[in-house]
Amino acid sequence: MANNDIKIPFKYCRIDRAARFLNCDVSDLINLGLEYKISLCAMMDGVKSEIYIDANLEDALKWRENLAQSYAYLAYTQGITEYSFFSFDILSCDENDNLIKLPYFYYNEDSNCCFSCIGKAFGLWRLTRGLDKLLNYGVNYISGYEFAPCMSDKLNLAKQLIIHKKYDKTEDEMTDEEYRNIHRSMSITANDLWITAYDVRRLLNSQGDYYLLDNFYETEILLTDTKTKKIHHSAERHATNREHVLMAAMRYREENIKSFDNNCRKSDGSINFSAWAREILQRPFLFLDNEIKIKTEDKVAAILSNAYKVPSERN
Repeated sequence: MANNDIKIPFKYCRIDRAARFLNCDVSDLINLGLEYKISLCAMMDGVKSEIYIDANLEDALKWRENLAQSYAYLAYTQGITEYSFFSFDILSCDENDNLIKLPYFYYNEDSNCCFSCIGKAFGLWRLTRGLDKLLNYGVNYISGYEFAPCMSDKLNLAKQLIIHKKYDKTEDEMTDEEYRNIHRSMSITANDLWITAYDVRRLLNSQGDYYLLDNFYETEILLTDTKTKKIHHSAERHATNREHVLMAAMRYREENIKSFDNNCRKSDGSINFSAWAREILQRPFLFLDNEIKIKTEDKVAAILSNAYKVPSERN
């Protein structure tokens, strides 16, 4: 029977099933994954995580709006690819148990990229690192930065899944043993690997000379633990600066009611955010240590305007 006549009865399967189907060894397939000739994946079932988006906020929001809904998992779950799914958990509660709506994405100005809200990952996600550990040691300990969407393309803005582990302490407070135990709290073996029918067909069509397959899955430089922390630290810094602007703005308004009404309101009584920004920029003493970190009128006005929007419309 010609290989083209062999029917594949699954859309995806575990790697041991594929090895039996192809009459090869599991280690052969792991080796092909290591060489980027096939895509080997892990099956996620509601894993707490976020997505790294290589785009600005406007493009990220447009991209999400065009994602297909998936009804095989939780509500609000969308297909990142045909195989990878993500539930954007935008509903939460504040400290008073009031229902609030979180933004879908958080923009990082320094890196011009976005991170999604915390959500849950479902379906197949491609393992991009650590296959050498599986070949050599039979196990790969997961840091949380190894996964990308399965069967993605260059137009897909979702580049990486970042898994959240549960920490009872900050890393600075952990002993070496506690940190090592956290690092080893999540691991995968060959039994956890899956392969798509698409790659199985490519292997069948190669007539058994798997090593001649093209390196079909290009490697992309994904975020590492260190780089992600740097980006998140930058985001925290920007959030702190915005908070200082808002505190200064409120202080000016409360202490200078007449000046605010005369200088910062339009003829119809609405707030002139540009004028408000100018007033507080002229008063460094309103800020912590008399230091204004955000110095341009446009940016300060944008922060003030954004604060007055309803939560669902905020950037």
